[in-house]
Amino acid sequence: MNDSDDESPNLTKFFLFCFVTITPLFLLGALLIPRLANRVYKIEPAVPEGWHVVGEPSLVKTRLGKYESRIIQHDHVNRVFMHDPAWYTLYLDITNSSKLDVESYHLFPTIIADVGNDSPMWAKIKQVADHSNTTDGLIGYRYSEFEIHIHANPAFADVNGAGWEYKVAKHTESGITVEISH
Repeated sequence: MNDSDDESPNLTKFFLFCFVTITPLFLLGALLIPRLANRVYKIEPAVPEGWHVVGEPSLVKTRLGKYESRIIQHDHVNRVFMHDPAWYTLYLDITNSSKLDVESYHLFPTIIADVGNDSPMWAKIKQVADHSNTTDGLIGYRYSEFEIHIHANPAFADVNGAGWEYKVAKHTESGITVEISH
């Protein structure tokens, strides 16, 4: 009898063991993945004070599910400060209040100089549901696209801050983005 005949029962047991343990895991995964892909994660927190939803929420589809996204807008930006190219602080007027809200965002915004001097500046942010950002069982959100609309004349006079003096700004007009160095 040679050595290969002695190993044959052990090899059969090994393949049988693999089949018995891996097949149920594969079947379980095959059952769960389509359910995850069809799950819809909705943004649960209310819109922050002073902001309002623009348009209808939409869904962003991934392998792990569908994530609700919405665009929120604030119509009364009072001041804009740039601390760094990806760190901006907005001073926001709260409607029917003497309160001025201060909010900071760590995003690269597109700054658009398209607001008339007699109109208030405004900002728009896209929120996307984020199941990894949950509080008390509510699905949180993360920010993506960020736009700040400032007065057109004089262009960029409304943006201040330590980072503005030496960093690069993006100016968008008529769909064309131009980088401006200060």
